[in-house]
Amino acid sequence: MKGLVGFGVAAAALLVAAGSQYATVQSLANIDRRLAQTSVVVDVTESSLTALREVESASRGYAATGDDRFLEQVKAGANQARSGLQSLRALAKTNPRELQIIERLEGNVNRLLNSADEVVGAKRDKGASAASEAIQESVRLKLMIETLNLIDWLKDEENAQVEAKVAEGREAARLASLLTAVVSLLALGLIVMGWKSIRARQAAELALRKEQEFNAVALECLQEGILPCDAAGGAVRLNRSAQAIGATPAQVPLARTLAGERVRGTELNIGGRVVLANGQPVFSKTGEKLGAILSLHDITERQRTEERYRTVLAAMSEGVTVQNEKGEIVACNASACRILGLTADQLTSRGSNDPEWRAIREDGSPFPGIDHPSMQVLRTRRSVKNVRMGLPRPDGDLTWLSINAEPLENPFGVVVTFVDITDNKRAEDALRDREGELREAQRLSGVGSWAWNPATDELHWSEELYRIFGVDPTLPVPPREQRRAMFTAESYARGEEALRELLRSGQPYEIVLELVPGSGRPGRVVARGEASYDAHGNLRRVRGTVGRME
Repeated sequence: MKGLVGFGVAAAALLVAAGSQYATVQSLANIDRRLAQTSVVVDVTESSLTALREVESASRGYAATGDDRFLEQVKAGANQARSGLQSLRALAKTNPRELQIIERLEGNVNRLLNSADEVVGAKRDKGASAASEAIQESVRLKLMIETLNLIDWLKDEENAQVEAKVAEGREAARLASLLTAVVSLLALGLIVMGWKSIRARQAAELALRKEQEFNAVALECLQEGILPCDAAGGAVRLNRSAQAIGATPAQVPLARTLAGERVRGTELNIGGRVVLANGQPVFSKTGEKLGAILSLHDITERQRTEERYRTVLAAMSEGVTVQNEKGEIVACNASACRILGLTADQLTSRGSNDPEWRAIREDGSPFPGIDHPSMQVLRTRRSVKNVRMGLPRPDGDLTWLSINAEPLENPFGVVVTFVDITDNKRAEDALRDREGELREAQRLSGVGSWAWNPATDELHWSEELYRIFGVDPTLPVPPREQRRAMFTAESYARGEEALRELLRSGQPYEIVLELVPGSGRPGRVVARGEASYDAHGNLRRVRGTVGRME
């Protein structure tokens, strides 16, 4: 009877152990599946990012050269990027958090692809200058930076999933080992002799070895380097990725983790590779220090990508600054320093609210820092475009800027791009002065002017012409019927005939016309007209004058 009871107890214990081992195997299988999915996600995101860079490069190549082979690259890259997003969505269908990241990533990718299509369309339909205008550097830079951040976020989310599964597997393995020990003790106590007890123990040992082998294989499959150490700081087993990095306990923050500190995001240089290290100490339930485990993530390629974008910023002729959520300038390119006449140290020590800017608006009024484009974006989180600002340079000259500002996320801030429009501003001011002088000359001479575009039927009158005909100059040019009523029937007919002859033969005309009496109108006027043609002999414009005879 006791033997039966002992056999039953032992059998029950073995069943419990078998169940725990099965749960452990399932947990490790989940880890393997998670690792495989993480590997696929990383590969797909890298290939999608490469495809986006190819689309960006090809669209610029097409804008610069018009070579149709670039269009094939744009199309192929766009298809690859969209296909990658579909694959990511399928992989993350059970993870709402990753789906949110992918939805935002899809939005950025679509906007980048649409931007490339706009550049291609502008080049195809309007030429290189239009394509150049279609390339919105600040917008595309912002989108690409946000896309890189989202991809890193997605990778971090996948890594967090892997870490969670590894933690679950570790806990399952620990519990399985404990249950196996209990089973062994029960079996030894209840069935001291017998082949059944021996076979049960051998089976348990075999399962444990398989579990250890499976854990070792899973560890080797991780793309991150894993470096576990014992309590003395000796490396227990480095996985393949850690060996590829060439990491040793002496090169990582092992002493800090063994001292009980959790290490997060520590950047290391190991053998010319830039590595991000995370680590934490490992304690038993009783508080005994068992050792530490560190994960090493190679970010060399990411840093090289960031360096390439810094090179692009340095090569831009537009000034670029990045401001944090407080409006402080934290980064700038060489063009920003050149345009503003300040060093990088001087720029990054200023914020928009610094009174040293002494900015002015186009009307000469002060432009306070709280109203600067960057501060508007920080308040509203909306883009600001084509704001003009005058800034006194340290050498005393006044520089006029055209400014665009775009919000940044993660972390929140704003990127500002600007170009020097001082020469354009001076030309505009000079043109306004000349137009004012022309208006005054027409007023003094009593001669008004008009211009007509036959292709669009657009008619323009000078202010003096409005006065001659007694029309309010703030109103649109009067329609044809209203203009007809200003002349006598005979004069209007002669004027129309003179215009038709001008269009037919190109010969200018000069005729005297009689006006119907009205408010401020003279009795008669001298009307002149002539046509202008382009280089191919096509009629471009008809213009003329009307002068008082009284």
